[in-house]
Amino acid sequence: MIDRTIITYAIFAIVGLILVNKLVGRIIPKAWWEKSPQKIKEEAEEAVKEARVAEVFSPSFSLGTPPYSVLPRSYLETLAKQIKDSWGLWNDDEASIFSVFHDKIKTLSQVSQLAKTYSNLYNKNLLMVLKQNLSKREFDQLWQGIKDKPVGK
Repeated sequence: MIDRTIITYAIFAIVGLILVNKLVGRIIPKAWWEKSPQKIKEEAEEAVKEARVAEVFSPSFSLGTPPYSVLPRSYLETLAKQIKDSWGLWNDDEASIFSVFHDKIKTLSQVSQLAKTYSNLYNKNLLMVLKQNLSKREFDQLWQGIKDKPVGK
C-alpha cells in the first residue's frame, strides 16, 4: 500500500509547481517563441540598426577613405570640442550636437573620423558618450540625420 506521506508530498509538489508556473508566468516576459511576428521584426530591425550605428561610429570605418573626403584634423578637433562643450551639468545643448552631425558632417566616413578624433582627444568612445547623454528619442533623431548620408565623397 502507498504511504499517505508520499501522497501528501506529491500533492504539495503538484500544487507548488502550479503556483510557481503561475507566478513565473507573471514575472518572466513571454519567451521569444511566444512573441508576435511584428515584435520579432521590430527587434530584428533594432538589432540591425544598432550594428550599423556601431559600425559607422567605429574609428576604423573610415580607413581606406579617399583623400578628398577626409576632413582636416583641426576641423575635426573643433567639432569634437563642440560636442564636448555641449554637455552641461543640468542642461545639454542638443541643438549644437545635432548641428555637428546633421549639418557639418557630410558622410559616414566623416562620422568615423570624428569618433576617432574624439577618442584621441578625450580618451572616450563618442558613441558611448552620445548614448549616455542623449535620451533614446534624441539619439534616434540624431541617427535619422546620419543614416542616409553617403559613405564617402
